[in-house]
Amino acid sequence: PTSGDTFNITGGVAFGTLGHGWAGRIVTLIFDGICTVYNGTGAATNMRLSGGANYTSSSGSTLTLMHNGVQWYEISRTV
Repeated sequence: PTSGDTFNITGGVAFGTLGHGWAGRIVTLIFDGICTVYNGTGAATNMRLSGGANYTSSSGSTLTLMHNGVQWYEISRTV
């Protein structure tokens, strides 16, 4: 979404992009179960995750990302 900062992610469909980023935007994703978030480089919608590895969520886990004007970067996670 073009607004908001906290989003509930339901279902288990894996994804690797997140739209509507701009420099300084911070979003937190809250997961209700197992879901894979792909690490990626290149496109403005890609997410650069810690260690360059994919993230696998569990119920109640969170992933916080910040956009630097080019891509999303992970700034924190819980598992």
